[in-house]
Amino acid sequence: DSRAARPVQGISSPVLSPDGSQVAFCALGDLWVMPIGGAARRLTSDRFVEIDPTWSPDGRAIAYSSDRDGTMDLFVRDIAAGTDRKLATEASKASWSSRGSEIAYINRDGALAITGRSEPVFGRTFETGRPTWAPEGWIAVTALQPYSSRFREGTNQLMLVSTTGAAPRQLTPVAHHSIGTRANDGPVWSRDGSKMAFVMDGVMHVMSTTPTGEVTGAPRKVSDDLADSPSWAADSKRLLFQTTRGLKLADVTTSRITDVPVNLSWTPAIPQGRTVVH
Repeated sequence: DSRAARPVQGISSPVLSPDGSQVAFCALGDLWVMPIGGAARRLTSDRFVEIDPTWSPDGRAIAYSSDRDGTMDLFVRDIAAGTDRKLATEASKASWSSRGSEIAYINRDGALAITGRSEPVFGRTFETGRPTWAPEGWIAVTALQPYSSRFREGTNQLMLVSTTGAAPRQLTPVAHHSIGTRANDGPVWSRDGSKMAFVMDGVMHVMSTTPTGEVTGAPRKVSDDLADSPSWAADSKRLLFQTTRGLKLADVTTSRITDVPVNLSWTPAIPQGRTVVH
């Protein structure tokens, strides 16, 4: 029955801005932007649900999904103007291309689609993960790789999907180890294509790659915290991720990790009077 303010516990899908100075995330059903070290600012305030924010490469806009029109659709918010435009219907898990001209997403059928293209670039798999773009020509997603045709059990592995018509390629960083949960556990490609971040065995890892997806080094553990939601700054050095102890910002060149506090509170709306339901 308390009407006192209390800390927000449900922070979801945090993403680092390209310049590394801000974090966008979802909380209390709305979209927020927070300068690191500053106060969070609410971008949406309605009774609908916002999910899966992703920054434009220039940091001027955020794409996200909302059910305000009855289905979970893809919108783009111009941060300075405070205006929205709809790009796709029944679209989630959006990811902006490094050039800023296209956005990849998962459509209502579970297929990998790209804005402005009439057909998906990769067909439906069982709960396809959130896509991430290489600098040129490729998108990586997580997909279930079953152990046999009898059951769906298996491991989550990387699938490299061409945006130019080449055949898709499978990529298994460590045999018999899953890459996250096919939700917000990565992979997330760095802007320069030199590395991917993803959750494996519950903790954050970084793996060296080429911009076309060849592995050049074994995955290395970033921290011992249970983690999810990796995102890179445009410098391909700073990596934000969420843990059970809050948001962390890692410099992968020095291995230094700092806390990113989210000072956000909420007050429950307790109804007055009596309602009789007959």
